[in-house]
Amino acid sequence: MKIIAIMAKSGVGKSTLIGKLIEEHPNTFHYVRSYTTRAVREEDPNDANTHIFVDEEFWKANQEGAIAVYFSPKGYVSWVDESSFDPDKVNIYAIDPLAASTDLVDWSRGKLDVEVYGLYLKVDENERLSRWTKRHGTTAGFTYEKHLNPDVLEGSDLFYEVLELGSEYRTRGYENIRYRAMSVEDAYDVFKYSIEIIGGLLL
Repeated sequence: MKIIAIMAKSGVGKSTLIGKLIEEHPNTFHYVRSYTTRAVREEDPNDANTHIFVDEEFWKANQEGAIAVYFSPKGYVSWVDESSFDPDKVNIYAIDPLAASTDLVDWSRGKLDVEVYGLYLKVDENERLSRWTKRHGTTAGFTYEKHLNPDVLEGSDLFYEVLELGSEYRTRGYENIRYRAMSVEDAYDVFKYSIEIIGGLLL
């Protein structure tokens, strides 16, 4: 069973790229949906498709065997368990880098039939801020999410790659460096290619 941990900060386009991959190759990939005790985020139309919403009683009854448990400062709990994965497909798991490199890797140790890989998606912070502002109409609430930086993966046993979804360039006649984000189509192409390489696949 293969698991590819997809890691990124908010606003990078992780959900969009994963959704397109699953839609295009439903017989190859399985989206790993996390259990969570939080409420559905009404402002996120995709939220109901990426999580399984349960109550505190469900968590208490099923916490044994939980994997990559996240205790939010806001009071909710999110996790997966072994039943969240499909042994017959490549599992695409959106997860934060610390949990991927510790909890997920630790769980997979000694399991000869489980392979875990990681792909970290990255865009420029100013691009993230721009996307946040367009989506929310304000910069309020935006954070740099330093706890989700790829450097938390350094020194871990997780085999991973970092994928830059954009590039820096110099404007003609100016010394300042600008950043050009990829289009959704280009980002998806390089994302899919990276998944093929990491997962040993031919799509």
